[in-house]
Amino acid sequence: MFARTIKGFRTYASSLGFIGKHSLLGQAVLPAIVGLGVGVLLIAAVVFASGDLAQAAFANLDARFNLPDFLGKVLRVLMVLTGIFLVVIVYRPVASIVVIPFIGPILARVETILIGREITTSFTADFRSALLGGWLGLLASFFGFFIFMITIPLGPGQPFIMFFVNAYILGKSGFDFVFEKESDTMEERRELNRKYRWEILGVGIGFLITLLIPIIGIAIAPVLAVVAAARIRYQAEER
Repeated sequence: MFARTIKGFRTYASSLGFIGKHSLLGQAVLPAIVGLGVGVLLIAAVVFASGDLAQAAFANLDARFNLPDFLGKVLRVLMVLTGIFLVVIVYRPVASIVVIPFIGPILARVETILIGREITTSFTADFRSALLGGWLGLLASFFGFFIFMITIPLGPGQPFIMFFVNAYILGKSGFDFVFEKESDTMEERRELNRKYRWEILGVGIGFLITLLIPIIGIAIAPVLAVVAAARIRYQAEER
C-alpha cells in the first residue's frame, strides 16, 4: 500500500523531468494555459464569494451579539480556507471537461515513447469519454463535498481527511483520461481504478501539493498527472 502510494508520488514528481527529457514542453503549453485560466477564475470566484459571505455573516451576528471586529477577520479567513477546499472539489469536473482534453497530444507522444504506438480512438468515443469524464468528475465532487460537510464536526482533524479525499479525486482525473482510451465499459474502468487505487492516491498527493504553488501549480498539475498516470499504467522501458 505505502510502497505503491510512494511510487505514484515519485512518478508524478519526476514527470516534469520526463517531459523535458523527451522534448514534450511544446505539447504541454496549451493545456497549461487552459488550466491556469480555469484555476484563476475558480479561485477568484471563490475568494470573492467567501469574503462576501463572511462579511454578511459577521454583520448578521454583530447585529445580534455586538461582536468584536477581529472576529470578522477570523471569520473571513475561515471562509477563504473553506473556499480553497471547495475550489479543489469543483476543479475536478471542470478540468475533466475543459483542461484534460487539451492534454491529448502530449499523451499521444507519451504513449509512443513508452509502448511504441499511439492508442487511437474515434471522435465519437472521445466525445463520449469527455462527457463521461465530466459526469464522473461531478459525482466525485459531490462525494468530496459530502465528506467535507460530514467532517466539519472533526474541527482540526478535517483538513487531514480532506487532503487525502481531494488527493484521490484529483489523481483519479489523470488516470481516467488514460483508462478511457483502453476500456470499453464502465466495469473495465472501475476494475482499472481498483487495480491502481494506491498509485492514484500517490499521484493525487503530488497533484494537490503542486496546486499550492502560486500560478505555476495550477498550470502544470493536470499535465503532470496525466503523464504520470500513463507512465505508471504502461510500465515500459523509457527510451
